[in-house]
Amino acid sequence: WVQAYESRTPEGYVVAIRLDMTEQVKQREALEQAQREGQHVRQLLMDALEALPEGLAVYDTDDRLLLCNTQYRVMYSDLAHLLQPGRPFDELIEYSVTHQHFGQAPKSGETADDWGAQRRASHRQPGPAMLVPMHDGRWFRVHERKTAEQMTVGVHVDVTELVLKEQQLAHANQLLAKLSATDGLTGLHNRRSFDEALA
Repeated sequence: WVQAYESRTPEGYVVAIRLDMTEQVKQREALEQAQREGQHVRQLLMDALEALPEGLAVYDTDDRLLLCNTQYRVMYSDLAHLLQPGRPFDELIEYSVTHQHFGQAPKSGETADDWGAQRRASHRQPGPAMLVPMHDGRWFRVHERKTAEQMTVGVHVDVTELVLKEQQLAHANQLLAKLSATDGLTGLHNRRSFDEALA
């Protein structure tokens, strides 16, 4: 590839300059190819994230939302209008606490703001997966991890059905324990209950 510059002087002569641009053209073509491949890989990644049945969100080093998939927006539909790139995590938690999106009743002496502060701390320093109750009765298991670049990646799984089954099982076990310790006819404590109390 040659780039040509030609110009006529006032005396009528033609001045011509020829530059060999082969290397620059090849570099530009390689850059364009790399950009196309990068866009293709990014699209594949976004398609894979959208196909996940779990909610996924990524926050940058300043704790601002980088991206989230559609399932994340569905799971947190009350926040969907705020889930835009660049939105700070603190702002999302503040909105959720103010509008009581979380169903966790504060412990004795604990306020909703205290719970919000704990959630912020667990987000900044992720540990084991946490179980988060929502105001509408759903339960989410939240797994958050830091990447090598100190970004935060969170996977949110709807475990409502599992939690409800565990609650039903616990209730059934309590009922079974009560039935095994009382007489079915009189309702009085039976020999088994006596033996346990004596022990």
